[in-house]
Amino acid sequence: MELKALSSDGKIAYLIKPILKVLQDAGGQLERSEIKERIADLDDQIAEYAEIEKVSKKTGNVYKDFNFRFNFALKNLYIADVLAFTTTSLITLTQKGLYLDIESLDVEKDIFRITKDYWNKSKSKPKKDKSADEIENGHEEVQSEEKSRTISKTLFSALLPKCPRRNSRLFPVHC
Repeated sequence: MELKALSSDGKIAYLIKPILKVLQDAGGQLERSEIKERIADLDDQIAEYAEIEKVSKKTGNVYKDFNFRFNFALKNLYIADVLAFTTTSLITLTQKGLYLDIESLDVEKDIFRITKDYWNKSKSKPKKDKSADEIENGHEEVQSEEKSRTISKTLFSALLPKCPRRNSRLFPVHC
């Protein structure tokens, strides 16, 4: 079946085996960009799909649907404990991922069944109103800034009398 005609989950499932194959062939570690290049080299449908640009109806921004599906495929493999993300940009196979038999892998059964609970829980979490959230975060930032100033004033007040040379330019708060 043609990759472009698949559902979102179908596209993600289609990408999982090539991702695992290139990671295993590379010894278990690659950067995201390298994985993308190698899976495009492996499969012409992936190469073609990776180049398709879409325009968001809502924002008018141009994006590549491939990047979303690729990242979801990685996330599913992470949740299924097949790969890990490092503090660098490397993506690393876990022991489970290194020794996984890709040919006999049933993506639906071996990956999606494991990740299904995670995705259902994330969908059921209530979403906050963005405007209220932004207002709340802005308020927290102001409070945090005020706390920092108060702490700084307190510390400087305690240290200033012990300082042999008072310099009003260094400590303008106390002058």
